[in-house]
Amino acid sequence: MLTVNNINKHYGDNLALANVSLHVPSGICYGFVGPNGAGKSTLIKMIASIIHDYDGNIQFSHNRLRIGYVPQVISLEETVTARDNLNFFGKLYGLRSNTLKIRVNEVLSEIGLTESGKNKVQTFSGGMKRRLNIGCAIMHKPNLIIMDEPTVGIDPQSRHYIFQMIEQLKNDGCTIVYASHYMEEIEQLCDEAAFIDHGQIVENGTIENI
Repeated sequence: MLTVNNINKHYGDNLALANVSLHVPSGICYGFVGPNGAGKSTLIKMIASIIHDYDGNIQFSHNRLRIGYVPQVISLEETVTARDNLNFFGKLYGLRSNTLKIRVNEVLSEIGLTESGKNKVQTFSGGMKRRLNIGCAIMHKPNLIIMDEPTVGIDPQSRHYIFQMIEQLKNDGCTIVYASHYMEEIEQLCDEAAFIDHGQIVENGTIENI
């Protein structure tokens, strides 16, 4: 699904990533784990094609790739409803009319917010916003989903929903790249992982072997 070859990234004189190479097979959850500032988010943004200025290359093996990106910072319009947010992102992805309406209902169910769909996002808890943030990223049924610390500061119920969603996405054949600094999340959710520190991969492989 995804191969990263000899990535180097500088911010001025600061080396953010150094000689990073890895391979993510299709249909698994691949974790990036490391402390804050290790380079996880920078690498995530490169894979999501948000950052283009770097040395090395990133290759995708899927011919009809659809990428869903869940940023660490919640990217929602809080003055409108959850449905409005999902409608907006669905239209960005090219969904229209009845197809869009059906998909909004499906996603609300998947993220456990069916009863709150008509409520304004500004009334939501942090965990509900995190779930909706993921919902916006999966409106177009992506086959590669990139999640940058999606469980930061959330309640146990929302964490449970997110874990369930990831398991279901894997069962549906999606490939997931999941960045976190919670070791227990990586161990529970991921099939393979790379440990990143000071911009370098210090260990990678299957969860069992690591």
